[in-house]
Amino acid sequence: MMKERMTVSKKLLSRNLQRTEILIIGAGVIGSLYAAQMAKAGYSVTVFSRGERLEEITRSGIRIQHYKEDKIETITKLKVTDELRPEDNYDYVFVALRYDNLASVYPLLNKSSVSNIIFMTNNPYGFDDYGRHLNKARVLCAFPGAGGEIENGVVKYHIVSRVIQPTTIGDSLGVRTQRAKNIAGILRLSGFPVAINRDMNSWLLSHLAMVCPLGNIIYRDYEVSDNSTSLVLLSACLKEAFLFLRENGYSINPARFNLFVYTPQRLLRFLLKRLYRTDFAKTVIFNHAVNARQEMALLTEQFIKIAEIKKVRLPLNTELSSFNIASKTGETHE
Repeated sequence: MMKERMTVSKKLLSRNLQRTEILIIGAGVIGSLYAAQMAKAGYSVTVFSRGERLEEITRSGIRIQHYKEDKIETITKLKVTDELRPEDNYDYVFVALRYDNLASVYPLLNKSSVSNIIFMTNNPYGFDDYGRHLNKARVLCAFPGAGGEIENGVVKYHIVSRVIQPTTIGDSLGVRTQRAKNIAGILRLSGFPVAINRDMNSWLLSHLAMVCPLGNIIYRDYEVSDNSTSLVLLSACLKEAFLFLRENGYSINPARFNLFVYTPQRLLRFLLKRLYRTDFAKTVIFNHAVNARQEMALLTEQFIKIAEIKKVRLPLNTELSSFNIASKTGETHE
């Protein structure tokens, strides 16, 4: 009897959640994939985009392809727009833009009446930064558990396993709020492993301590796994970044990231060598590093500045960041 009541409850939850109106701002890999998966699950999804990508989705829908499969799915059961009006009534707005493009969306969101805005991006300052531009009570922070690339209009994607990195979400209130649970429900029903985190500021900063070295090493050496010198530098940069967090009052979140502090260098190099030979590295780490050089340059710069405020130098991370010249070339990406 109890099992039957739980099944009925899940069905009611699914129906209630699927009545929601969702706007996805950004139609790159992440925005397109999450929009497509939510639309497939039956939600009412609108994609905000501009330029060629807007025309492409309007004409052909969103086309997605799992990186291990030949089949291309075409998702047409969604709407497309190039504006967000004050009267538009969305239950949730997911912002899937890169850190270096966030400034463009704040004026639109400030004019909107939407009360639940989920930023799915790297941000060294998390809620503190969003609170400078928006009412913090409207904001949730999240980070996607997926990656890939767009090739000839097709999103070739990889959804990361829960063990490695689920889509992670947290509320500014620092507790498991009902709206965070509702959003987690939407994401799960759309096929994404999900985790709710109570301290997303720490999670985002810890994630940067990891992702900046992992990305920046690629600008130095595309054949990371075959170069012992690169692996030595990478493992040392990771230890430097996480030791800075641990020794200066920051929480390392999730706790498993402490492995970068406590794992012996030789073992860490071995694990990194194995990592860069995986499909995950090829479809998520490499693609993001190659296609988001300016974002990576800015994020690394901000992480190093956070250390400088604490009067801590990060010489190895500074050296490694010099291989990314995007900030000098003026590259921009959506």
